[in-house]
Amino acid sequence: MVEQTEERKTNNEIDSLREYSLEADLVGQLQKHQGWGIIERDLNQYKNEISANIAYLNTKSKEFQEARILYIAADKLLSLFRDYDQNRKRALELLDRIDNTQENIILDVDN
Repeated sequence: MVEQTEERKTNNEIDSLREYSLEADLVGQLQKHQGWGIIERDLNQYKNEISANIAYLNTKSKEFQEARILYIAADKLLSLFRDYDQNRKRALELLDRIDNTQENIILDVDN
């Protein structure tokens, strides 16, 4: 019973990795689209404008807090897209190891 539960959990994790790699591939295709280049350019320009002006704001003011949040949001969006590509590569590596278990070398470091 416990083995079946573990096997189901493992299969769900493998399916999740496969699904994630497909989703990340779609995000990668989006990044190759000309529209993404425009959005990325605008987000970077937006970040640059905020960082140029934030130094002149009072750190306790509402404008400073809003600018800080907007800068972080734009930065997080850009990071999110970059992370998809890195995580997709990692997911594909893991899936390759799972699918080719006979090629995996197990090292016994205790002996």
